[in-house]
Amino acid sequence: MSRRRLRRGLALVLTLACGLLLPLACARPAPSGPAPPPGSGAEPASPSEPPAPGAGQPSPPAGGGPAAPPPVPPGGAQAGIPCPLDGVPAPPNRVDQVALAVVLDNHSAARPQAGLSSACLVYEFPVEGGMTRLLAFFLHAEAAVVGPVRSARDYMLDPCLETGAILCHIGGSPQAYERLARVKVRSLDDMKGAGAYYRVSYRRPPHNLYTATSALRQAAAARGWARRSAGAAWGLAPGPAVSPATGGEPAATISLRYPGPGEPYLGYRYDPQAGVFLRLVSGEPQIDAANGQAVSVANLVVLRTVVTPIAGDPEGRLRVQMVGEGEALLFRGGQVFKGRWSKAAPALPTRLSGPAGQLVLGPGPTWVEVVPEEAVVQWR
Repeated sequence: MSRRRLRRGLALVLTLACGLLLPLACARPAPSGPAPPPGSGAEPASPSEPPAPGAGQPSPPAGGGPAAPPPVPPGGAQAGIPCPLDGVPAPPNRVDQVALAVVLDNHSAARPQAGLSSACLVYEFPVEGGMTRLLAFFLHAEAAVVGPVRSARDYMLDPCLETGAILCHIGGSPQAYERLARVKVRSLDDMKGAGAYYRVSYRRPPHNLYTATSALRQAAAARGWARRSAGAAWGLAPGPAVSPATGGEPAATISLRYPGPGEPYLGYRYDPQAGVFLRLVSGEPQIDAANGQAVSVANLVVLRTVVTPIAGDPEGRLRVQMVGEGEALLFRGGQVFKGRWSKAAPALPTRLSGPAGQLVLGPGPTWVEVVPEEAVVQWR
């Protein structure tokens, strides 16, 4: 064989080899494991100091994310049963777990709060200093970040007694501790070593304590509180239906002002496409810092009640009447229904009644504004 023919044969072999090997090289699998976040290069933060993920939004400590949710039954959520706190169909094993009632800060330095878009039910209460504080209930939905967590007041125990929820808080007023010692409300108090809370460095105390529903449930399970209390009911119990087409008047926008200098004007704006009210703070939609979602409300309930200062209390704490009766407003479906609220005992449900019978809440998140009798509530 001539040298020219040998060179041509070797060139042909090399060409065929490259044609076969090049696609195989391009098809190599990517390295396993998650890709690092853009711009990442720093070591992970320690569990006691989780990093701020931008815009002041809190994140849970390393390894402190929510547990995997229980499996959804065949047929999806519609195959479940109504959640006793918001009426939304949910898997039975998620409805049967213990309800959590987390006391949340509502100071301007605490906003935007985390976890509110996942709450089934939220109460807003007046507190000393012309401020308000939130009590957010979680049952079938989980929240990886909840906070900032603050101290409890004695009148916050009434909704917990209604629903069988665990009160989750850091400390409390003397009146709250006195009542906790004599009523059957379970408590996860960070001041008493509950072990389910952590602090962040990018907010100043006392507006920097956070938790997660998974951590609270683990702490509750360690105390034998894994299941919902027998007899726990929807705090605002359903009853005979009142048609949204009768008895109401249009209410597409709502404004509410608690007395005192400490709070901004609150508002709600109806979204007819979604069928919910968007909660507004100082005219802007309230955003959940954990997920960037706007806080939406299917039912807005306003309970007017007697609010008076506690005589001799050095901090100006309040006495809020939660048992008895008073005027009530139910905003639902872009309408307002006027009626009255009544509650015969601390552990019994709060009832809403109108001229045609009991006012009924629709399925979805509910906010209850507990306001002094002199509070200004307007709608149009």
